[in-house]
Amino acid sequence: MNFKSSLYIYIVFFLSTAVFADNLKNIAVHRACYQSNASDYNNVAHLATDGHLSTFWRSKKEKVSWIYVDLGGVTSVSKIIVKWGAKKASLFSVELSSEGNASSPVNWKKVTAKASSSNDENIISIAKTNCRFVKIQCEAIAENDYFEIAELEVYGKVLPLVLPPELKYEVKGDLSLNGRNWFIQHSAFVDKKGEEISKASFVPNGWISATVPGTVLSNYIANGAVPDPNYSNQQLMISESFFTSNFWYQTKFVVSEAKKNKRIWLNFNGINWKGDIYFNGHFLGKSQGVYKRTVFEVTSFVQFGKPNGIAVLIHKNDNPGEVTEQHLKDPDGNGGSIGLDSPAILASIGWNWMPTIRGRNIGIWNDVFLNFTDDVLIENPFVSTSLNLPDTTLTNLKIECQLNNFKNQEVTGLLRGVIDGQKFEWPVTLLPNEKKIVKLSSDKISALRIKNPKLWWPNGYGEQALYQCQLEFYTQGNLSDKKKIEFGIRHFSYTIDNNNLRISVNGKPIIVKGGNWGMAESMLQCDSIGYDTRVRLHKDMNMNMIRNWIGSVGHDEFYTACDKYGILVWDDFWLANPVDGPHPIDNDLFVSTVEDKILRLRNHPSIALWCGRNEGYPPAVLDSAMTVATATLDLTRFYLSSSAHSPVTGLGPYETKDPKWYFTERGTTFHSEQGIVAPPNYESLAAMMPQDKVWPINDLWGLHDWTQPRVSIFYDDLIKSYGLPKDAKDFSKKAQMLNMEGPKAMFESWQSNRGPGVLVWMSHPAWPSLICQTYDYYFDATAAYYAFKKAGEPLHILWRADNEKVQIVNNTFKEVSQSLAVIQVFDLNGKQVTKIVKQLDCPSNAVIDVEKIDFTALSTPVQFIKVEWFTKNGDLLSDNFYWRGTDYMNYQALESINKAQISTSITTVKSKNEVNVKVALKNTSDQVALMIRLMGHYNKNGERVLPLWCNDNYVSLTPGASKIIEVKIPIEAYSKDTINFQYEGWNVDTAQIN
Repeated sequence: MNFKSSLYIYIVFFLSTAVFADNLKNIAVHRACYQSNASDYNNVAHLATDGHLSTFWRSKKEKVSWIYVDLGGVTSVSKIIVKWGAKKASLFSVELSSEGNASSPVNWKKVTAKASSSNDENIISIAKTNCRFVKIQCEAIAENDYFEIAELEVYGKVLPLVLPPELKYEVKGDLSLNGRNWFIQHSAFVDKKGEEISKASFVPNGWISATVPGTVLSNYIANGAVPDPNYSNQQLMISESFFTSNFWYQTKFVVSEAKKNKRIWLNFNGINWKGDIYFNGHFLGKSQGVYKRTVFEVTSFVQFGKPNGIAVLIHKNDNPGEVTEQHLKDPDGNGGSIGLDSPAILASIGWNWMPTIRGRNIGIWNDVFLNFTDDVLIENPFVSTSLNLPDTTLTNLKIECQLNNFKNQEVTGLLRGVIDGQKFEWPVTLLPNEKKIVKLSSDKISALRIKNPKLWWPNGYGEQALYQCQLEFYTQGNLSDKKKIEFGIRHFSYTIDNNNLRISVNGKPIIVKGGNWGMAESMLQCDSIGYDTRVRLHKDMNMNMIRNWIGSVGHDEFYTACDKYGILVWDDFWLANPVDGPHPIDNDLFVSTVEDKILRLRNHPSIALWCGRNEGYPPAVLDSAMTVATATLDLTRFYLSSSAHSPVTGLGPYETKDPKWYFTERGTTFHSEQGIVAPPNYESLAAMMPQDKVWPINDLWGLHDWTQPRVSIFYDDLIKSYGLPKDAKDFSKKAQMLNMEGPKAMFESWQSNRGPGVLVWMSHPAWPSLICQTYDYYFDATAAYYAFKKAGEPLHILWRADNEKVQIVNNTFKEVSQSLAVIQVFDLNGKQVTKIVKQLDCPSNAVIDVEKIDFTALSTPVQFIKVEWFTKNGDLLSDNFYWRGTDYMNYQALESINKAQISTSITTVKSKNEVNVKVALKNTSDQVALMIRLMGHYNKNGERVLPLWCNDNYVSLTPGASKIIEVKIPIEAYSKDTINFQYEGWNVDTAQIN
């Protein structure tokens, strides 16, 4: 963004709200503007509708360049003003449209109008016309012509602003200040100081409405002021310099008269990057640290029963780094100089799985709230749990908290608590202004000794029992402060054998099966429901760990969901691979933020590991400080210096490998990053880009991460195994075959080889990406999702591609006795050629060989392997399905496989919270039905039902076989509209289920 001169700043406040004599208003201000091109990352089209003459769109030097504004809906227009920048177009036209969508208007019509002009602007008056889009198209006369438009103003009937649904977060504090009662403005357009902006009398004219938590950019998107950067190439339509700037936030609220005798504390749980905070005309201080809590006492400044004001000047990163732009043949770089500012939201600079976020997600991204107390505060309470293993029938709890006396007098009081209905109290005396650490144990308080506790287990190993502890401090019979802590009773043990770290929980060794998260969402748009959905998807995949890569996720809601669903957390601090950015400048800030993170999160039973750095060792001073902090502030978890060095392994590789490779090269260590490619289904590919860019593979694919050697390897493997794709749908169909094969073998190699664990890179996408995911940005599950779900079963039957052995795996704590394993092999034509039935026992935490399959007599180029494991009573424990090429990984004969016929039936059972739909599929043909995928769509608009919670999908049926897919649909989704189901498969035509 360039500013012509500071003079314009005082003019634009009038221009941005300009009203002509006929009472028409400029309805283009703060409306998204789209472009054919821009000269750079800074001077893009939305600067022509920001209401300020000091900013402008500048075109490239091309023959034809255009911008158009989306008015947000069809409305009446009668006047258009083009205010030119330094370079006016000699030839330009005005076109209108009311059809199409924001990214792709259609049926443009040129305007024939009466126009007046000057050197700086053109005024086009037209008869009242209904339209939604207004385009200015400029034509070059000379070869080096370019154009600048400072403002595109459209005068007509104002439409109401339609905001997306508000994100909902856990309620924090006594009075939440979250919500849509905030406003934001670029600091260059504000000529007032923080003291004045924070007064309740301040009127934010020309500011845009904002939601907290929320970043500056996410609020501009929500207001329809800029294009959605997630779609197509529209990230290039968001100004880098405009958003990588300082911004003001402002809000007002009322504090009840009933709080007059309380101390009042203003809390900010997350400001990026730093902030100057003002309250009712007073400067309170600065926030320090993106992930560090900031608290101010505002008691003396509060106006009770009247509006109070807050203003926050958000400071951009000192070292935001440079924009990266991925191309089909050029992945550009990872990370950058933003590492100097760490703790920072490092991934915002862009990586090979996510673009550069303009502004680097600056804003008030986490909760803001008030607390009301008396003179003594309870800070950072911690309930730690341990078991005298192997006995799990008794736990002795320890409680630690800091009591802060803000009174200039000695205070004597009682610390009272309740856990599981058991009450306790402890007398405490505090000196004037003393801060005291209070430690309670079962030696002192019998209520902290819990018999036969309900234990918290990782997913797949048991239930996730959670307890609540309520702590209160009373002085002279009056409540001074209270805190509620949710915790789980569990005991982590860590052993290192042959340089391999293994985690045991409650005395039982576990195999970690999980995934890496970069960011929950690229612009931090993830709330309680969003985290619950994402983490539940991991539970559903039979995963039990998420790695919070370089500490990118900071919302409490993430950890709450992990506690709920039994997902362990490998929690990094904020240091990327040393080659992806420099060391932090401010070591003291880094260490204090580490300490605050531990204090804030240590009650969550899901956190299993702290890690200092991704793929490298931290600077010695930081590594030492983190070692001390984790040891002194949290005695229950292991600290790793590096994510990729002993006692763990890492560093990929990042392409999807073939099944034999996994069984021979993996499965014996704790491996932190094992890559997959995992392209999405066709429907999601089409959702992230225009139809004319969906196929063939082009540079827009590169912008959405289809770049680097991993995708070339994947594409070559796809062609070798399944043949050259004919179109995008054929590509997606064949990609899902690879998505099933490799990822399933990855997890199965750990199941079979019994190694400590593996984390896939990545299990979750932060934006509409073509790589590194199990489900996509829209929550549509790829075949990789169901590959991991199948391979991660606690009781599992598998076939090893390297040695042709079928094995059964028991990860539970009980032996499976007198069970039956059934192995069937079918040829390409669907004929059964082998059937083996064996009875066998499988001890707890063990793998047992069933049989080695002999394929020497098979003549068809592809075979199908169906394996099943039953209890002695005939109940299915696990089933699995594979295809095998006589020429390894060559399945091109599947291109000519005969069609299979499927019959279906459907039943529904409605409960209070969900509808359970059972879809019965039966193969009525004599041919194997391969990779049948079930989908759901809403009847009225055809939108997909996502996520679609299926117990299985991408299923294969041998001749005459049946499978029931159970679908759980939340009641709110079911009530929204009628849902239609359909299915399709490799050799199964798409069909509706009636």
